[in-house]
Amino acid sequence: MIKSGDYDRLLLRPRSTALLLAKQGMTLRKVGRVALGLFILLWALIALDLESSVPSVILTLGAGAADAFLFYGLFVLQATLAFWTTKTLKIMNTVTYGEN
Repeated sequence: MIKSGDYDRLLLRPRSTALLLAKQGMTLRKVGRVALGLFILLWALIALDLESSVPSVILTLGAGAADAFLFYGLFVLQATLAFWTTKTLKIMNTVTYGEN
């Protein structure tokens, strides 16, 4: 975005730049992946018939939040590395997406 000049347009908007960049990458396919993951998690919790105590609910919600924070941190790291490199960051894509 810096090489093409699109980042300057984001700086002129009244919202936070990090929020605008996070929203820009949101596609329907990614929302579908999250919805499918939540569906599978809920199905597994119901099918396994686990004891639903307060610590297990906190652990499940905490694990999901920790996973989200981990991936968000990786995306912020990728954006930070983009300031020093001008080529595509294929190494970070293999870490976040598992593909080339």
